[in-house]
Amino acid sequence: MPGLKKIKQHIILTLLLLPASFLISRAQQHADADVAGLLKTYHSQNFQEKIFVHTSKSFYVCGENIWFKIYNVDAYGNRPVAISMVSYVELLSRDHKPLLQSNIELNGGSGSGSFMLPFSLGSGVYVLRAYTNWMKNFSPELFFETPLTIINSLKKLPPVEKDSFAYRIRFFPEGGNLVIGLQSKVAFQAVGRDGLGIRCSGIIVNKHNDSVSSFKSQRFGIGNFKFTPLKDETYKAVTTMETGETIISDLPPALSDGYVMHVCPVNKENIKVLVFSGESSTDAISLVVHSRLQSNKPETKITAKGITEFIINIKDLAEGVSHFTIFNSLGQPVCERLYFQAPIEKLAIGLTTDQQEYATRKKVGIEISLGDIDGLPANADLSLSVFRIDSLEGLPLNDIQSYLWLGSELKGTIESPSYYFNSMDSTAQEAADNLMLVHGWSRIKWEDVLSQGKAPFKFLPEYEGPVISGRIRERNSGAPAKGIETFLTVPAQKFLFKSCTSDQKGQILFNLNKFYGNNEVIVQAFDKLKGVYNIDIFTPFATDFSSRRYPSLKLPGKWQDQLLSYSVETQVENVYVQDKSQTFYLPGVKDTTAFYSTPDKTYRLDDYTRFITMEEVMREYVTEVRVRKQQESFTYQVMNAASKFFFDNNPLVLLDGLPVFDMNKIIDFNPLKIKSVEVVTKKYFSGNNAFEGIVSYRTYKGDLDGFPLEPGALVLEYPGVQLQREFYSPQYETPEQVESRTPDFRNLLFWAPVIKPDANGNSRLAFFTSDRPGRYAVVVQGINDKGMAGSNTAFFTIHK
Repeated sequence: MPGLKKIKQHIILTLLLLPASFLISRAQQHADADVAGLLKTYHSQNFQEKIFVHTSKSFYVCGENIWFKIYNVDAYGNRPVAISMVSYVELLSRDHKPLLQSNIELNGGSGSGSFMLPFSLGSGVYVLRAYTNWMKNFSPELFFETPLTIINSLKKLPPVEKDSFAYRIRFFPEGGNLVIGLQSKVAFQAVGRDGLGIRCSGIIVNKHNDSVSSFKSQRFGIGNFKFTPLKDETYKAVTTMETGETIISDLPPALSDGYVMHVCPVNKENIKVLVFSGESSTDAISLVVHSRLQSNKPETKITAKGITEFIINIKDLAEGVSHFTIFNSLGQPVCERLYFQAPIEKLAIGLTTDQQEYATRKKVGIEISLGDIDGLPANADLSLSVFRIDSLEGLPLNDIQSYLWLGSELKGTIESPSYYFNSMDSTAQEAADNLMLVHGWSRIKWEDVLSQGKAPFKFLPEYEGPVISGRIRERNSGAPAKGIETFLTVPAQKFLFKSCTSDQKGQILFNLNKFYGNNEVIVQAFDKLKGVYNIDIFTPFATDFSSRRYPSLKLPGKWQDQLLSYSVETQVENVYVQDKSQTFYLPGVKDTTAFYSTPDKTYRLDDYTRFITMEEVMREYVTEVRVRKQQESFTYQVMNAASKFFFDNNPLVLLDGLPVFDMNKIIDFNPLKIKSVEVVTKKYFSGNNAFEGIVSYRTYKGDLDGFPLEPGALVLEYPGVQLQREFYSPQYETPEQVESRTPDFRNLLFWAPVIKPDANGNSRLAFFTSDRPGRYAVVVQGINDKGMAGSNTAFFTIHK
């Protein structure tokens, strides 16, 4: 396969003279040691995560909230993983411009959040994507993405735009390459202007325009045909789309020598893998089968008359996507293709409503039950959404099972992924096999596996909370400034203070732990010469984007009346219940002490007679701190509680968490702005520095109250973890509530991002219908700790 690195170089002049047993032994050595072992090593050194996001629905109007639940799992086992404590969620335009961004706290592999859609957005198709900081070390193709339709009813709808995408058709030889004289199965995928599959038919012609093969698409514009390229020939495909558009394109060039593989069913229990090479070839061929880096025992055979045959028992294959890779006797991967086996077992989620039809403002009861698994108590993390469906709002495109087992393992967009799980007939199986042929593998590259090199990871896993990263440089030369003590402060009454020392490349990292809401952050260096360094702080959001393409906005023919209803509903909700639907709360944080824990002494200045200078305050009241003045410069010394003598060197002095290196600034500050002074009478170590005590001043509001910053200090707004927004669901328990004149036009009746079933696997939920009649869907998704995922949908109707 072109582009793959050789991991061995051998002299093979006498290879054909060696006995077959030696060839098999030699090839088996490569397969066992150089492949199976390296896959295991690669797995241990390249842990990966993947994310699935359950959104409350897929159609929104500006003024509504997008509610979402995040599931974070081990990419190789699909089990919930608690490595990352933060997920990054973005709403992007189709041309990859970030419009809304937020950090979402993860606990035990899951988290939830929301976006309120501002009226500054225009109508169109947008993309919601999610990832962790650790996932940024890998391709953005592996980030979760899903399209959402958003309409701004207060702005004129844009004209129906013609998608800028051109019709295209691509061809994918099974195994990777066409080889002269060898027959191949060639898969193809035709895509329309909307980026989705389109029906087509066509012929293959040689350089004399003679037809040598023909093809016709099946589901989603995908199909295959048989084809044998000949020497000294070139080939083109003439494809006619169902719209009448004709495309002439080149077929992939054929190699003069190489390997072709073909996978076909033998019966219901077995599949056959055939490898074709030259007639005179007696090479030793190894087949390695792995799924999510878990490899079966490699098998090696000798080519006979240019054909090598392997029989695989389907029961021996892991569920999901498996990789079939062919290695030659030199240990080089020469062919590869994917094979899909839908999981037999899934998380069985029972979902029922207590009625099929309801009047307005009536209580709806929902029961959720989990089936027993291996006789053990059922357990899972679930989320649920209840919304009205119509020609604008349909059922979700993605469900958690099809995404984790299929969508996340392939590159590109997969239309209707649940089709490959819900249909078990031969047509669906053939469609799944075609899908495997047109989507390349994505999570690993054999170059990386076989090179045995450990990839340099730029981004760290955030296993305690958000990590702020940046770089410090010398201002004049721009060179990295190494070994510089740097401080980060989030001023507040309960301030956040962090410190670190820059590394050889001038890089700085601050682990913020629990850090909520958007805050003003101040970063400054311990800069004795004042203003010598420049500090840059990097965005926590990914700056690379996937190659996925999404269609432009297209509304159904009868959208006007329904869109008017959505517009009215949203405006009414914003007028009457905005204060309730936009209520935020801070998750419980037990530790509210400063980083130095409890101070040894605290002075609340309102308890004393107030002096008009800070020097008087310090000299008269704060007996643990000695104030000295030398040549117009003030210095502090803190008393060592253990020895009762004063330390010789400066303490760490803070104002609302901001380090102050010039004591003159503190002495000149208005003491009437200071609420309290805290003193720590022991050494504090920060990076390469040891501070002899701490003196911490706090203003009344914790906002520095006009205190002048050091030269070179960087001040910026930085996003912390999103505060939780409460989902508002009105109650109609009493006659007074039912007869309330407050209109209730909700189309999203209920959103429950966290559902934990009881010991028997059961959950009971209740909510009330709104004043909007129609057909409603109840969608529940979830996963258990074994990685079994599932979803279910129920329906009910509301009548006036």
